[in-house]
Amino acid sequence: MSKRILLICDTNDCLSQIAEAYLKSFDNRLEVFSAGIEPAKQVNEFTIQVMNEVGIDISNNITKAANQFVTEPFDYIITLSNGANKNCPHFENSVKNRWHLAYEDPTIINDDKENLLMLFRQVRDDLHTGFLSFYRTQIEGHRECSCGNCNM
Repeated sequence: MSKRILLICDTNDCLSQIAEAYLKSFDNRLEVFSAGIEPAKQVNEFTIQVMNEVGIDISNNITKAANQFVTEPFDYIITLSNGANKNCPHFENSVKNRWHLAYEDPTIINDDKENLLMLFRQVRDDLHTGFLSFYRTQIEGHRECSCGNCNM
């Protein structure tokens, strides 16, 4: 049975886009969506670049508003930033699990390109680790050490 998962961040141009791409890469049977509280006009160029570096093309992704999903049922709604958690809309249908996992949003940092790319890569890698653990434990049902590095 397919799981429906909605990932929400502030602007849907980085965190939720990366998490969506990873979950889809882990299992194409999952129905994964990403959205933002106030979506940006497009996916951040650094987000696209750092995902290309790991072989995942999200260049055709578009940003979406969380409000467009409020009438749909989900197995998981996961907010990825404190702002998204605080401003998450009310969902009218069944939401089986509501989670909050706070990640640093690199799109709000002003720095030079080299430092920004390093930060985007770190966030990408943190999201990979976190969502691989989520997938293994919540979707596949495996027990896993809390360190996230074990192959249990």
